[in-house]
Amino acid sequence: MRPVASRRAGLAPGAVLLMAALAGPGAAAYPERPVRLVVGFAPGGATDILARHLSTELGAALGQTVIVENRAGGNGYPAWRQVAGSAPDGHTLLLGENSMAIMPSLYESQAFDPRKAFAPVGFIGTAPFVLIVHPSVQARSVPDLVALARAQPGRLQYGSAGNGTPTQLSFEALRLAAGIDALHVPYKGGGPAMVDLLGGHLTGMFAAFSVAKPSIEAGKVRALALTGPRRSASLPDIPTFVEAGLPLPDLDLGQWWGVFAPAGLPADVAATLNAALARALSQPEVRRRLAALSIDIETGPPGLLAQRLSEEITRWRGVIRAANVVGD
Repeated sequence: MRPVASRRAGLAPGAVLLMAALAGPGAAAYPERPVRLVVGFAPGGATDILARHLSTELGAALGQTVIVENRAGGNGYPAWRQVAGSAPDGHTLLLGENSMAIMPSLYESQAFDPRKAFAPVGFIGTAPFVLIVHPSVQARSVPDLVALARAQPGRLQYGSAGNGTPTQLSFEALRLAAGIDALHVPYKGGGPAMVDLLGGHLTGMFAAFSVAKPSIEAGKVRALALTGPRRSASLPDIPTFVEAGLPLPDLDLGQWWGVFAPAGLPADVAATLNAALARALSQPEVRRRLAALSIDIETGPPGLLAQRLSEEITRWRGVIRAANVVGD
């Protein structure tokens, strides 16, 4: 998708005044050049899809081009390092998600703490994962899949967006709760994993709702259950795990996203970015697109994102240790 430029002249007068006030007297205008929004996964995954839905309106709110840059691999770690090492001037941002909360327990030897490496800009929202299988799999419900796995220990192959990603840990939580064995096949993003599932090379996987929805609707994969407390309005026939008979508290977390900048971001730039993000997420077209992907928008001050990150680090640590998951 080509980045769309939108200059300050296209902003509403109130937005221009807000940006001027935030900049302060004598301050250089921000942003002075295009802003990079770095995604730590391959094109086609949930985080990439969200970034491209958001980039145009965020650019309009900032009065600059927002360029989505994919840097896949390493569970997002190389992308995090790239952004953390960038100048804290607001021109390099990270679209962060659950993996940032998983990493401290997965890579303890790296001594890389996202709470210290990044400045939170703003929370975006949450969405469920969906457990899907290839249509050839003889399972039409979660109990069916559990029974199949028990009858064929170690033969079921499940894909994920990579070692230690939320999609792997979700299946690991399922595996632990149900007492089953399955072979994990990691990929460099949810998109490539979905391609192999569609080709019949995998039994199933947990996928972001945004990635799986078109294939579910087309009958190319079969959805068995959603994480989270309620069904999706856009695909209401898919039960939750509680309704499917296998409540999994760890899976109620689903996905979450937020925008981060390198630590040391000036307060006025952080305020400008937070206001621009809220403005972008308030646009009807953005809200419509995200609602279609079952993403519940939740904006707020940077502190809300910092709190969510800290809480998630604690929650995922238990799953990682119980499943003995190791990173690449």
